[in-house]
Amino acid sequence: MKRLLAVMAFSALTFIVSAPVLAEDQAPSTPPAATAPSKRQAAFEKRKEIILARLDKRISALQELRSCVSSANNRDDMKQCRDSFREKMRSESGRGRK
Repeated sequence: MKRLLAVMAFSALTFIVSAPVLAEDQAPSTPPAATAPSKRQAAFEKRKEIILARLDKRISALQELRSCVSSANNRDDMKQCRDSFREKMRSESGRGRK
């Protein structure tokens, strides 16, 4: 009798331990691999758009700086160009003077 009870307890314990493992083997309703690339691709496209917009702003500011420097007549004019460029870059980046 004790032996039968021990075998039944062992069987029950084995079933309880193996049930979660068996449940993990079943395929999920939506595979994570199918949704992950589309989210990654969307995040990539958004980041790419942000970077390109920042580059366009910087290129525009550099062109303005170049124009300012080429029309400068003295050192003070060039300093004004540089200061103006720096201020513009700081304001667009959201960083203030440290």
